[in-house]
Amino acid sequence: MSITKIAAITGASVSTVARVLRDPEHKCHSMELKEKILQTAREIGYVPNEAAKALKSGSAPNKIFHINILLTRVNSDETDPFYSEMLRLVEIEVRKSGGLIENIWRHAVFSSEKKTDFSEIEKSAAQMFHDTKQKHDGLILIGKCSQKGLKSLKRYEKNLISINRNSTTYEVDEVLCDGRKIALTAVNYLRKH
Repeated sequence: MSITKIAAITGASVSTVARVLRDPEHKCHSMELKEKILQTAREIGYVPNEAAKALKSGSAPNKIFHINILLTRVNSDETDPFYSEMLRLVEIEVRKSGGLIENIWRHAVFSSEKKTDFSEIEKSAAQMFHDTKQKHDGLILIGKCSQKGLKSLKRYEKNLISINRNSTTYEVDEVLCDGRKIALTAVNYLRKH
């Protein structure tokens, strides 16, 4: 799919779409428009033309890596402000690093906070990876995943990393958020203002 197609769908100019897709930190005049452009690019499976970029810059094309993301605390019709912001930041970093996000799944059955039958977890994992069209290079888990969930996901994906506030018993590589530090920063900010 082309940038022109994304521009037509979103109502943005081709140059605005190009700037947003090239630089995820681009300050678009409207955050809603920026989010709409990124969402549309994901939905239609936009892949930057690395050969065209290489011709323009005179360098060899870089390998594009493809990432899937699973939010474990919410289902598709729910939102969680903390994890939604975490997702936004992960998307920015993946794009900055030359990667593409293939799928963003929201399945609370994988959460460690829900009592879920293993067969339901297995069914969800099988469906997610069955629907995957593109070969992918890894899965980022946002939110704590149950032991059953990790066991199931490891059958489909060898490259797993978890982003969470607490450890998943170190069964996968993890990035942990320091909740205490965040709370202290917030309280100190409020005290000063």
